[in-house]
Amino acid sequence: MVMNPADWFTVTSERATDGQYILGTPRASMPASLWNRTVATTPSIPAGRVLVMDTSQTAVLDRQQPVLMASRLDGNNMTTNMITILAEMRAGLAVFSTGAVLSLDLTASG
Repeated sequence: MVMNPADWFTVTSERATDGQYILGTPRASMPASLWNRTVATTPSIPAGRVLVMDTSQTAVLDRQQPVLMASRLDGNNMTTNMITILAEMRAGLAVFSTGAVLSLDLTASG
């Protein structure tokens, strides 16, 4: 699952009628997960939306392994004591089933 950090905060701060947190204390240093599924947060997903993916029906196809390069020979980096970093990877996502990736609305009722 991928969701906006504001939505994840809402989920983790939800309390039961007795005042106890439903998912445990938000201060616990545990990986983000719901129903034993990993949750990733990013501001790139609009608040109120969640992206759910069945990883058994998808695959990352890498055309080029990740490359990281650092150089002081760009522009005036040598005289300003700066380093330019370039990181790149060429990859794609193969989806084998039409329902493997879903974008859901968290605000929809019913």
